Amino acid sequence: MGTGRKVITRRDFLRVGTCFTVGSVMGLPHAEGFPADREKRSRVVLVRDKRVLDEKGRIDRIAMQNMLDRAVTALMDATDPYLAWKQLAKPEDVVGVKTNI
Repeated sequence: MGTGRKVITRRDFLRVGTCFTVGSVMGLPHAEGFPADREKRSRVVLVRDKRVLDEKGRIDRIAMQNMLDRAVTALMDATDPYLAWKQLAKPEDVVGVKTNI
């Protein structure tokens, strides 16, 4: 009493999946074939200022702005915070900043 549907076995599924995977990566260059990718490195900028928090743990906005300006200037190898921010984002962009306190 067959339903007329073709059933794929687990073995067939694994065989086809393996062939597809092997076939999809054959002929692709190896990682060392992309020298530009090897040269890219992440950058971390560390900025500290004891004045950023007052004795009650509230943020001093001026100290925080100075820290952000120093960080982005260092990150972008710029001489001026305005030029550094301009390289990094457009006025209409939304920027998120991750901090570790």
